[in-house]
Amino acid sequence: MFGLTVPPTVWIPYLTVRERLERRTDRDFDRSRDDNRTVFSSRIMGGVNFRSGTVSGQLVYNQNQERTLAGPGGDEVRSDLQFGYLTFADRSGNWTIGRQEIRKGNERLMGAGAWNSVSTAWDGIRYRRGPLDVWAAKLGTAARISQRTRMAGMSYQSRVGETLYFFRHMDTPAESVDAHTIDHVLNLKDGAGTLSLEGALQAGRRRGKDLRAWAMAGRFTYVWSPKLSTTLEGSLASGGGNRHETFAFDNALASNHPIYGTMDLQGWKNSQVMSFVVNFRPQSDVGVDVGYHRFGLRDASDAWYGAGGLPNGGFVDPTRAKGRDVGDEFDLQADFTINPKVSVMVGASTFRAGNFIRGFRGSNTANQNWLFVQATYRY
Repeated sequence: MFGLTVPPTVWIPYLTVRERLERRTDRDFDRSRDDNRTVFSSRIMGGVNFRSGTVSGQLVYNQNQERTLAGPGGDEVRSDLQFGYLTFADRSGNWTIGRQEIRKGNERLMGAGAWNSVSTAWDGIRYRRGPLDVWAAKLGTAARISQRTRMAGMSYQSRVGETLYFFRHMDTPAESVDAHTIDHVLNLKDGAGTLSLEGALQAGRRRGKDLRAWAMAGRFTYVWSPKLSTTLEGSLASGGGNRHETFAFDNALASNHPIYGTMDLQGWKNSQVMSFVVNFRPQSDVGVDVGYHRFGLRDASDAWYGAGGLPNGGFVDPTRAKGRDVGDEFDLQADFTINPKVSVMVGASTFRAGNFIRGFRGSNTANQNWLFVQATYRY
């Protein structure tokens, strides 16, 4: 009667099942204490993607169970809405409302944390138009949950890279942060080589002190052939402080797993890291990664911080006597695509303790080892 046409709605079911078995030995680098642990992790994410004209969205529920098969710790079950959002377009741009991922740049500051059993998602609103991206949200789901985490920010993509600003508030028994961060990522490509440069500045408050911090990183990747590439990377992040100020850079929203080694023992905080990674794909359905990472402290009086932004096992020496040499990590990982729906991944890593760790553990110092096997089904 009025000539109104309602576009049909397309529904696409979504299902991912991931099963992973992990074994970690000497997590505290102390052979005199038995903290070896074997964990079986099961993650099932199911839901639907949909589209109707200029409106689209996703509704996905996550059911996760971690069973401790051997060693300290217990079983854990978590279930929650992982994604639930609507995206629509109007004359001004694109809007996304609801529980969603927010990833930026190399994910050193803002990532999905997809390796974790529960990845990171935000409850909020996001507006995008061309190179401009603006958002405001609170943390919805994460591996280390804090419902008091809030974030607002914006980014702009230009010919000289992506410039990012965001404000983050977090308040937990272990940490309190109000941080303003400005970050810029510049990517340069010349033939088979790609250079990525990133720098960030921070100001605000952390644990009742003024926060003044910085971080920088550089990554160079060279593609030798369709089957072989190498990556050399270096990064620095400030640390330390005094009675009134803290200089420890805050990167608690990052996806550190693919950047600083698969053992997740290092974050972009009071750190100096050198990495070399070789990626080899002998066949289209087989990939092998070999990585080496060298870790040190930027300020010897501050802690050694892990992927979650908190000190690793109390490793902090205000006297500076134990030095900066944390240690190094060797990673070997292989992935196999069985068919378009099924993939398998295996990996093993060793972290060799440096003088800093040995200063705490003495003659009981042990290297930490980690291995896993993982199978994923996607529909």
